[in-house]
Amino acid sequence: MNELSAQQIETVLHQVVLKYRLFPQNVHIFSKGSHLLIKIHTQTQTFALKLSPNTSHSLAKLQEILSWTAALENTSRHRFIKAIPNIQGALCTPLSGEHLNWNAVLYPWVSGPSFPAELTPSILNEWGALMGTLHAQPAQARLPQKRYTSSLLNHWDRVFYAHPPALIESELWTQIPPHHATLRHNYALHLETVSQAIKALWSNAPAPIRLHGDLQGPNIICGQLYWTLLDFDDLSWGLPIQDIAIALLPLRAQPQFTYCLEHFKRGYQRTMSWPTAHEKYLTPLMIGRFLALANALLYDRTLGTQEILQYWVRYGQKMQAITNAPSPDGPSL
Repeated sequence: MNELSAQQIETVLHQVVLKYRLFPQNVHIFSKGSHLLIKIHTQTQTFALKLSPNTSHSLAKLQEILSWTAALENTSRHRFIKAIPNIQGALCTPLSGEHLNWNAVLYPWVSGPSFPAELTPSILNEWGALMGTLHAQPAQARLPQKRYTSSLLNHWDRVFYAHPPALIESELWTQIPPHHATLRHNYALHLETVSQAIKALWSNAPAPIRLHGDLQGPNIICGQLYWTLLDFDDLSWGLPIQDIAIALLPLRAQPQFTYCLEHFKRGYQRTMSWPTAHEKYLTPLMIGRFLALANALLYDRTLGTQEILQYWVRYGQKMQAITNAPSPDGPSL
């Protein structure tokens, strides 16, 4: 799904005109994993049309995500990307045609500075505040048990929360190069450690909330007046510390991690209580994220054997770097 023929582009844009009453003047197409993003310029506005493969399950899950994010409340400092309804009021539009079977979602195009590379105290503070604002949303109100269990969102109450476990049982696992002999051993140790940590975390846990699942730099537009959070595709059920672990994952092996964590925490506490009792699970949850990503590679049909093996080696090295990093314990700032 990385390319569209001229005829397919014409079909998509024709349906966009019909479904959204938009009249594109020019378009730009970007590829993002299994998705395509079409930047649409009209005479007065710019939009982002996001296309994803359409199955009955994916459509229902996407509708659940879109209807929930539509209920999020913006603040003076933080905004959340929301789908634009089509002329029938639907937030998602299935597109069909020759070799077309996609779900289309239209968003306003959000422009502005990207997340800065230099993480100053103020940036870390605002980043934490953005997550706290999301976690404290009225839309996070506890669901009845029946509605929660029937949700199509992933539940991060186990290591492999996004796909069935296949990592260590796969035939591909035996093809890990001999010069990475310790890799399989380390993966097994990490899996045991993370499994125990998640079991302990959930053994006496509060009601789960919806996590963004990827609240990192590429999904944040840092405007001068307010920040905008994009891309809720990884929305899932979990505990606040799990969202925090995913967000701060790229920083964990860095020497200044404790410094970053403290400033992020201060921002988070502007709107939400910090999960102090769960902070001890940060490191195993970060390792668990890599295990889940490694497992998910087996379900990615666009990757070849060597690419998957290379990712596994890379993830193994990153997990080991996190394991060897100093503990974030230390005096507060």
